[in-house]
Amino acid sequence: YYEFTGDTEFATQTLLPVAKSGITFFDKHFARDEAGKLLLDPDNAIEMFWKVKNPAPDIAGLKSVLTRLIALPESLVDNTTKTEWQNFLAEIPELPATLDGDVKLLLPYEGPQTAQPRNGENPELYAVYPFRLYGYGKPDMQLAINTFNARKQTFKGCWSQDPIQAAMLGLSNIAKDYVNFNLTRKDPRQKFPAFWAKANDYAPDQDNGGNGEHGLQLMVMQTDGRKIILLPAWPQGWEGDFKLNAPFNTTVEGTIANGTVSNLVVTPAERAADVTIMSSIKYSQSGWVASASNNDITAFRAIDGNTNTRWDTQTIQVPGQTFTVNFGKKLSINKIILDYPTTVGDGPESFELMISDNGTDWSQSILKGKGSNISTEMRFEPVSTQYIRIKQTGSKNLYWSIAEINVYGAGDNGAADVVSVKRDAFQVEIIPNPAKDFIKVKAPFKQYNVVISDLNGKLVMKACDQNSFSKISTKELRKGMYIVDVICGDKQVSKKLVIS
Repeated sequence: YYEFTGDTEFATQTLLPVAKSGITFFDKHFARDEAGKLLLDPDNAIEMFWKVKNPAPDIAGLKSVLTRLIALPESLVDNTTKTEWQNFLAEIPELPATLDGDVKLLLPYEGPQTAQPRNGENPELYAVYPFRLYGYGKPDMQLAINTFNARKQTFKGCWSQDPIQAAMLGLSNIAKDYVNFNLTRKDPRQKFPAFWAKANDYAPDQDNGGNGEHGLQLMVMQTDGRKIILLPAWPQGWEGDFKLNAPFNTTVEGTIANGTVSNLVVTPAERAADVTIMSSIKYSQSGWVASASNNDITAFRAIDGNTNTRWDTQTIQVPGQTFTVNFGKKLSINKIILDYPTTVGDGPESFELMISDNGTDWSQSILKGKGSNISTEMRFEPVSTQYIRIKQTGSKNLYWSIAEINVYGAGDNGAADVVSVKRDAFQVEIIPNPAKDFIKVKAPFKQYNVVISDLNGKLVMKACDQNSFSKISTKELRKGMYIVDVICGDKQVSKKLVIS
């Protein structure tokens, strides 16, 4: 609340007294181990596991709260108190973790996982939400994604935090599935659509709406300090209008269509410099060739654009099974989604992702991870490749199935498809987009300059002293994606342009 509003009265009268009391309790109540680290034993991992050692929620909470308290201005917290908190933070143990094969996972608590479950929660994922140690754009996100995919509790609705955590990890298809379930779960006996059906609570179960709405907002926008990230987990095909609050008394509003944001308004205007729009192109499967180590004859079904057909191994999962795609040409890629909506549970138990330029010489693994029940999403730094190979590295008494494999990236020109909204942003419209022979640029000025660059930043066209909605020839531009900068004095905004 303080980060959003800057309300110093709330900080001094409510936030700090409560936070100081909580920190004092943990500091004085619990002993230290042989290494001088805080020893939370016995302690509960929320309601799920009782009387265990070093539960993940408490460790994640202490790390998160202490770090943010130490960052408060000196007008609120004196240096002596900050030094005490820094010393205590150094005593907090690391989050409990383990190796599943060669894939690292977070654990609910430290030691053998033998405690009896008392509820239906995933304590290890409290490090993602509510404590936000991991998330979109933060370090070790793959560790958090693997932990999410390996979670034991996967039920939908009510107070399940899966829609929120999936969105925070950029898992757009999983977030979509859970959010859609929550927000359409109407109790047929109730009159109003928002009287959601009960799960663990009574009807109308408003937990459905709360978690669904929160997950939806995080699919649209996430923040980290001053950073504002738009579309971190937005699924293909969804559209809508939004207006959301961000830290530092900021509001962000706009329209989402075709995988990007238009009509963006940021208030105050200077905060537009902190906005980044994450947007990836879904590549056409035309011209692709698929092959597999098992049941190769049906591998094409994973790239036929039909989720009602599928490829599968025709046998249970064992290490070494592979699925390979030849794109026919090099593509710049940064995300792969394996869908299997009609065979829930048939995702890879664990996997490695490799790339190749020729289909013979393969890279070392660029990503290792755990599969998920309904959709496995792989995110990584952009790479340019003609071939991808997914190797199944785990064991499971189910087939490995792929209904569709969808690949995303920045288009044929090869740079990461990220558009930063620049200072003093204003509304710009480019018509048509995609374009072929010409574009019209509409801006709220009598005259302005239009600069078109490729995704590597190379200037390819400049049109000066344009009038509102004037026509600009694009006949000389090659097919692909470009960035259009519209400039008037010290005001500038960037938009994507596709030449088809």
